[in-house]
Amino acid sequence: MLLELRIRNFAIIDEVNLSFSKGFHVITGETGTGKSIILNAVQLLMGDKAGEELIRSSAEEASVEALFDITSHPEIQEKAREKGAQIHNS
Repeated sequence: MLLELRIRNFAIIDEVNLSFSKGFHVITGETGTGKSIILNAVQLLMGDKAGEELIRSSAEEASVEALFDITSHPEIQEKAREKGAQIHNS
């Protein structure tokens, strides 16, 4: 489960930190406010490729970070380790 999402200098987003809990979440807003960009950031986390065009025009680099709870999914933990992810069991 996605617990936190941090996006910095990505497309039109300067910086945003989102926290999620169990349940259903809806992202709403006016046209052009960044809803699709948030979804694009999540797609990057899942393996999509990124290009320089996604870096905010006033920045040299962008970052997308996420915190997932995969404690009850050992098969996902193993795949994440294979891809170089840091796994913390608390």
